[in-house]
Amino acid sequence: MKTILVTGCSHSAGVECSDKLIFDNYEQYLSDCKVLTEHEIHKIKLKHQLKFLLEKFNNKKLKTYMATDISKAGDIASKFFKILDKTYSWPSELQQNLTDYQIINLAEGGNSFKLNVKNTLDFIKKHNSELIVIHQVPSSARTYVKHNRKIHSVVNLLDLEFKQELYSYDSTMSKTIDILKQKYKNLVKRDVKHNYFKKALSQYLKCLVKNSNESVQHFFILEDNDQNDIFPKQNIIMENFKAFRKDYQIGKSHVIDPKFQKDIINLIISKILPKKV
Repeated sequence: MKTILVTGCSHSAGVECSDKLIFDNYEQYLSDCKVLTEHEIHKIKLKHQLKFLLEKFNNKKLKTYMATDISKAGDIASKFFKILDKTYSWPSELQQNLTDYQIINLAEGGNSFKLNVKNTLDFIKKHNSELIVIHQVPSSARTYVKHNRKIHSVVNLLDLEFKQELYSYDSTMSKTIDILKQKYKNLVKRDVKHNYFKKALSQYLKCLVKNSNESVQHFFILEDNDQNDIFPKQNIIMENFKAFRKDYQIGKSHVIDPKFQKDIINLIISKILPKKV
């Protein structure tokens, strides 16, 4: 069976697609999101996620963690809903339409193209076979930073500020985020002077192509028009994913419209698969 590998960020991981399941009044939640801070929204969503899990599974360990260690309870909820969200993602819809292919979705919220290239090359090394890769390329300003032998995805400075507030109880994590903020600020300074992020994107692409074999085909869904001159035209599925998403129903900040899934996979299939004569 042929394989299609998908890389990307939250827009390909189905983030928010399961939110309607956990809120009795989803529209009220969306309305509240407009006036609350990110930290307040996170607490409300976690509360409803945990309530959903208890009602569905009545897990004793989860009950214990909710009473004694809310961070561990939150980890359980996060892992569960990441998996659930992916079942509603467009790669999942693609799998239902291309039954002759195995679709593997490596997209994760917060991912950068830099991290997606790393994940793709790791996959190619382990699976030396014919492969189609669909890269949903996130914003060029995203990256990852290594610290204490760990990889930390960085979306932007606002995201780091949110994480610092979220982990304020953890002094070690708070210090780590301080270091990440400084490292990212240095990259922003380089970008202002030398257009760092766009040049880095080009280098990641070169690394991807150089370390791929002839049996691997790469296709790209670009976040916006600023990325168009970096990627090979014949391999671009979409030139402005950000603009494309605006035509569909949005939840808090991600598309939750089933029509979006159908439209994007129709476009993808028309671009990546050979037409039958």
